[in-house]
Amino acid sequence: MPTRFLATPALALLLVASGAQCRAAESPEPDGAVAVPDTLRLTFDYAGVEALTSALERDSLGDTDVDALLRVHGVRAMVDNVTRFVPGIGEPEFRRAVQSFARTKRRSDLDRYFGLNEVWRARRDMRALVGRLRSKEADIRHRLLVQLAPYQPNTGPLVASAYFVAGGVSTGFVPDDASGRMYANIVRAGDGYDGVVDNLAHEAYHVMQKAAQRRAGLGAFADSVESLPLPDRLLATTLAEGTAQYITEARGRDGRPPRAGRVRQHFAVLDTVLAGLRDGSLAWERAYARGFTSEENERFYVLGQEMTRAIERHCGRACVARMFERHPAEFFREYVRLYRAHPDIVGRFAPATEAFVAAPATGR
Repeated sequence: MPTRFLATPALALLLVASGAQCRAAESPEPDGAVAVPDTLRLTFDYAGVEALTSALERDSLGDTDVDALLRVHGVRAMVDNVTRFVPGIGEPEFRRAVQSFARTKRRSDLDRYFGLNEVWRARRDMRALVGRLRSKEADIRHRLLVQLAPYQPNTGPLVASAYFVAGGVSTGFVPDDASGRMYANIVRAGDGYDGVVDNLAHEAYHVMQKAAQRRAGLGAFADSVESLPLPDRLLATTLAEGTAQYITEARGRDGRPPRAGRVRQHFAVLDTVLAGLRDGSLAWERAYARGFTSEENERFYVLGQEMTRAIERHCGRACVARMFERHPAEFFREYVRLYRAHPDIVGRFAPATEAFVAAPATGR
């Protein structure tokens, strides 16, 4: 399952982009104080978490009760996201699962999609976590801005809405549309409060990525990635997830890099997956499972982190932000240029992959 993934106001996130640009010839900017915009208005919506938790605590749920539950935006979005990743599993299955769980307090076969037992077992911790989040909203606002501002792409004025949810197949998710909505699953974030805030930052950076791509005339990558040719979809997803993971996880940014042998293995797997997508021997679902799921150690998240690490080190943070003004193949081309100039960079692509990303195909 993917790992990346109302009565109260949604999280309104107002960010004004700095519009900073970078060129490959620039020297990396030194670390230091970051100019943080003060135009962030941040409110939090917990309705999806609270509504589902309360429903599971009841002895039974009728059809009208489930109707009301599905009118809560966070719950509805969680269910729709399951369908996005598991076609054929959606509202009818959720109705059966939530009604059965309320009555028996036991998981069913459908629970692997909706995670209701996980929500039930974590309900007390979730309530405590929601209380802590509510008490620290100003701190979260500042932390989010400090974390993302150095890498903020050219989004222009940006308004985003975030919803905390519980259950489903994703840690967090952003739909492929211009709604500006993002969703953070507080059950699966891990590491408690810090995990939730990092998850929120990860999804907020996805919203920034998409806004910058639309501004640059790359709306297909922002809003229609699931309709792209599969090789381009792989490049776009690796760019989006690798950069967001690197920027919002301290262990990816500041921790010890993975072992060289493991890095080489990740790059070799991407070569194989890309070749399979190009010749039609590999379906997207299998490609996604090979690279972006926890069962495969999220290898393409790690690969994208290593690419981002090299680009920041040798070109600067603004070069990372610039990647969302170009076709995602530019992320790969820039990385290839860097490892040809810097032999200490471990991860390398096969010649066929290098040739594919260098090819002047339409839109690249």
